[in-house]
Amino acid sequence: MKKANIENNTPTFCPFVENPFQECFCFDFHNNKHVKLAVFYCSKNFRQCDIYQKHKEILETQEPDKLKVSGA
Repeated sequence: MKKANIENNTPTFCPFVENPFQECFCFDFHNNKHVKLAVFYCSKNFRQCDIYQKHKEILETQEPDKLKVSGA
């Protein structure tokens, strides 16, 4: 299968999707029992996620580059 260029069509995702914390809904997604929550919170609704909010406050001062949003 040819790899599609999705950079220009990528929806907005939580910045932690590519490197999630263990408590993230998208962590170990294939074994996740909370797939609906992962789909909801790890996409365009990530700013409503308590896990995102908790880590965002820490990273804003320590590693702001990790808060860059893909697809934005």
